[in-house]
Amino acid sequence: MRLLFLPLAMLFFLKISAQDNTEFKPSGKTFGTVFTNFSGILSEGDHASSFEITRAYLGHKYQMDENFSATVKLDIGSINDESQYALIRRYSYFKNAFLDYKKNKLCMQFGLIDLYQFKTTEEFWSHRYVYKTFQDQHKMGSSADLGVGVKYNFTEKISADGSFFNGEGYKDLQADNTYEGAVGVTIKPIKGLTIRGYGDLAIKNVSKYTLVGFAGYKFKEKATAGIEYSYQSHNKFNENNNYGGVSAFLMANVYKKWEVFGRYDMISSNKVFETDFNPWNYSKDGQLIIGGVQYAPREYVRFSANITHNLPDNPDNDKITAINIDLEFKF
Repeated sequence: MRLLFLPLAMLFFLKISAQDNTEFKPSGKTFGTVFTNFSGILSEGDHASSFEITRAYLGHKYQMDENFSATVKLDIGSINDESQYALIRRYSYFKNAFLDYKKNKLCMQFGLIDLYQFKTTEEFWSHRYVYKTFQDQHKMGSSADLGVGVKYNFTEKISADGSFFNGEGYKDLQADNTYEGAVGVTIKPIKGLTIRGYGDLAIKNVSKYTLVGFAGYKFKEKATAGIEYSYQSHNKFNENNNYGGVSAFLMANVYKKWEVFGRYDMISSNKVFETDFNPWNYSKDGQLIIGGVQYAPREYVRFSANITHNLPDNPDNDKITAINIDLEFKF
């Protein structure tokens, strides 16, 4: 009897030990991203150059179990990028602080979350360290805000996302009675092709809304192309301050770790009143052309030499050409 009991006890112990070895072990990871830039600006009758750290992110993600994780990320930069002192003053403030839940086809986030508005475009453009996406550059929305976001993958080809958030962006988290809702649908009909539609709405004194259509194609690891049309009504809740435009880009790997890329943007606005001489955003309306090369010696290190050329609609504004050396590194 004892001889029979001993192997049974050993089998039971081994089974329990095997179960214990497969149990989930919580873990955390610290991460960071830094953008640096050297720019030589050549405009009509003016020459200037500067070296700067344009952005730095530092964060930590903790995986509690198979479904729950928590992320905190700091944005180290200027609170007001348009300030004349933006290149000098540096502040550290929260970019993200949220709880994430993932199970099967469902993903939910609560807190100071990343928004879905230009996330797909940013992933395709993939050169945020060189230049922001069209919507981000023209302040049609914020990359993060306080609220809740939900994404559901119906199939491998169709997903939908929705969010409800403060509407002020992650730099202004004050509470008020105005909130913003957003819905997006992403379709991948064939391999490499992504099509996305997005819309958001916020109601205050007027109804501010944004409509976006995007199509992007990745040809294996050889080339990526994308085009986006964006339109926003009543910008910053100013009645009849409507504007929109198109952004198109192309990247191609030419040799091992080398890539060439180009981009074209065009933005225009309307006249608030028929008697107005110029559109309300006339000083910023115009075209942008970017062309450059990228070298990636390591997975988390990228260099770019590029030229940006601004063509303003307003003839009183200078046509500005800038020669840039950009660096991004992550850890």
